[in-house]
Amino acid sequence: MWASWHHHKAHVILANLRKDSKGRVTTLIHRIPSGDWFDLVSCPHYLAEILLYFGIGMTQGLTHVGWLLVMVFVLINQTGIAMQTHRWYNSKYHEYPKTRKAIFPYIL
Repeated sequence: MWASWHHHKAHVILANLRKDSKGRVTTLIHRIPSGDWFDLVSCPHYLAEILLYFGIGMTQGLTHVGWLLVMVFVLINQTGIAMQTHRWYNSKYHEYPKTRKAIFPYIL
């Protein structure tokens, strides 16, 4: 539930970057997101998704081989895309927070 809530919150933060106070989309310009896990990582929605899949795996006791393969795929896929997104933010915005990591706080 905790990871699901953060996943949703990250998407709300991203959506609100383009909306006015009445909820209407007013711009398609990219902006630097902030708040919640965005203060630590560039892609908190990807981190939350990894946590969701690992949480489901934990409920199965991490014994289902098929699910373990899905978890490995999600980990590799989301980490790779987060790193690409992080590089894009850093190349587009010189003022991008230098301490912000791509996907795992304080690590990567």
